[in-house]
Amino acid sequence: MCNTQPCPENTPSFRAVQCSTYDDVPYKEELHTWLPVATPMTPCQLHCKPDGKFFSVMLSDTVADGTECNPGTRDVCINGKCRHVACDWAIDSEAQEDRCGVCHGDGTQCLTIRGNFTLRLGLGYVEVVEVPSGARNVRIEEKEEAINYLAVQGENGEFYLNGRWFIQWSGEYRAAGTTLYYQRDGEKESLHIPGPSKEPLRILLLYQTENPGLVYEYTIPNKNATRQPEFHWTYADWTVCSASCGGGHQSSKPKCMEKEAGLVEDKYCDPATKPAEKTRDCNKHQCPAKWWTGPWQHCSASCGQRGIRKRTVICVRSLHRDQQIALLDEDCDIALRPLDSEPCPHKRPCHGQRETWAASQWSDVCSDEPCNFQSRHVYCSQPDGRCKEEEKPTSRRPCANLTCGVWVVGNWSQCSTTCGDGIRKRNVTCRGGLQCHQATEPPQTEKCHNEPCADSNEDSNFIPVNEPPPKKTGHKHRHGHESKSNPKKSSRPRFVAKDIIQIPIVELETNEEDEEEEQQTDNEIGPPVLQKEPALIPYVFEDDDDDDTEQGGSRYAWKVSVWTKCSCRCDGGSRKREAVCLDNVSKHVVVEELCDAYRRPVTLETCNTEPCLDWIISEWSQCSTTCGGGVQIRHVKCVNLTSQSSATGCSLEMKPNHRQPCNLDPCPESKAAFSECRDKMENGLCKSLRHMCGTWYFKEKCCITCTRKNRSPRRQRPQHHHS
Repeated sequence: MCNTQPCPENTPSFRAVQCSTYDDVPYKEELHTWLPVATPMTPCQLHCKPDGKFFSVMLSDTVADGTECNPGTRDVCINGKCRHVACDWAIDSEAQEDRCGVCHGDGTQCLTIRGNFTLRLGLGYVEVVEVPSGARNVRIEEKEEAINYLAVQGENGEFYLNGRWFIQWSGEYRAAGTTLYYQRDGEKESLHIPGPSKEPLRILLLYQTENPGLVYEYTIPNKNATRQPEFHWTYADWTVCSASCGGGHQSSKPKCMEKEAGLVEDKYCDPATKPAEKTRDCNKHQCPAKWWTGPWQHCSASCGQRGIRKRTVICVRSLHRDQQIALLDEDCDIALRPLDSEPCPHKRPCHGQRETWAASQWSDVCSDEPCNFQSRHVYCSQPDGRCKEEEKPTSRRPCANLTCGVWVVGNWSQCSTTCGDGIRKRNVTCRGGLQCHQATEPPQTEKCHNEPCADSNEDSNFIPVNEPPPKKTGHKHRHGHESKSNPKKSSRPRFVAKDIIQIPIVELETNEEDEEEEQQTDNEIGPPVLQKEPALIPYVFEDDDDDDTEQGGSRYAWKVSVWTKCSCRCDGGSRKREAVCLDNVSKHVVVEELCDAYRRPVTLETCNTEPCLDWIISEWSQCSTTCGGGVQIRHVKCVNLTSQSSATGCSLEMKPNHRQPCNLDPCPESKAAFSECRDKMENGLCKSLRHMCGTWYFKEKCCITCTRKNRSPRRQRPQHHHS
């Protein structure tokens, strides 16, 4: 490798430069500013997304040689393939970095610092440890689940994670010249920074409850290392089985380990004592039946649109890597059976014929509404207008291959107040499908108007929500003394929710958030001392015995509004509600400091975490007979609409039929039954399988071959004469 020095910071990556070369190339008759999109499964293809859009496009099937495969690695793409580059910058080299970051090192040139953080209670952000510049393998983990949050701050005070009371999602973040891996599993958090970091990092804990304890460790260079290293051979983990069924094998190779440093290069261990590689059998269970398809045969017509091409489709089971056995169709999933015939694609019109029907482009109404229908203009291109109506293409089709339901509304509830303005609500659900038309969704809440409330002359030190806040900077505490309140501080973190992105039909969705929008949101938060009535979430308080309200006879208690509708119908969304501190005597909303901060109700939670599943269907196959009653089949498959992969769990009640009768008219009497007898498999296959003519399946698929076999004259066995 050459030019191995890192590129200057804040310069576009080599992949980004390649995307930008398409800025002057129209895509769907528009120009875009293209940005790179990471595709770990196909790192050597050039996938880019238009700036401000939520889809990506493969602009080239190969990136330029020397493009890094994935961020944070040395591996590069060469001739469209990802090649391993080791720490010595040699392609396909076996050189390794030790835990100290030394290429070909023995792991003794650094020191691992370990510690525990056990401070049980704290207020706001509390420092756990300061990790020095150049540290590697930084790991911090909670011992048990707790509603506290890890945060990372740089030397100039800039937060890289969970700063300013905003809680970020699990994921990868750039920090101090390296990558920060943040994981929140339930309420248990962990942090990993491979390093090396280019600046000191402060690891903080944002307290919300008692701290069950944190463990941390990081590695720093050890300039005065004097310990004599100790090396020995040990076996690595078993490799992945070479086969998922039918019997495979896996191996475990010996690796060189240093007593404290861990895995190092093999050259440090004594080759004379190196043990042999271990192997074992795995996945010996029988393979499931699956469909096997042969190649498409030649089209039945050389021109025009009436040609049909066919192929062989057989249910098989793998015995070994290169062996398969044929089964009956019933042994495989009939709903997943591939088509064995289809119209021939891309055939030119026959001489003297012209294309009769023409159509315009489909209307563009599917960008954010999968339940819409596209339309197009279909017209006859013949001058005399005598096109056959039965051959007319469709002019209307659904935007997505999913079942859309209808909105069903419940009865309105009573008004939330007995006087003055309030709200009433009702249930609005989508029935009969995974999604409903968003533009026609009925409202869930509406205002209701009662008689005006009588004026209250009750003298109170607390301010109702509709009155302006006081000009003084302090307030009376429940014990009588005055305390300062900062309107820019909050006792509870707030979550930054991800955008919900509609999936286009063709382009690949990216999970990238709108960074500019998030940055603006990040700067807008500054909770006031007195909570004012929210513009979108009405204060419809839940019952007094709700678990989220403060109990115990206190004068001040938390009250919560109703949850908003979930932002997503499936695949994980979020919903929120408002929490206010209420004076139970005056029934006024007061400053939050009067309520117990540790018992503040949760105001944001995940919802509708079930995956987006639905049935997709293929076109009906050709009828199995031309008369006398036949059968058509189609594929009916349960898929995850987000990943576009096969899934289980779709509603069986909503499953479309995969078979239907066809051509029910009786056949003409003059038509001999034998005329339908033919070999339906490709040439040679029926002959090679004629020994299976005893089964009805092959007797039907290889009718002529099996009939000839039965009609062939039997040879007389020679008779033995005994003298």
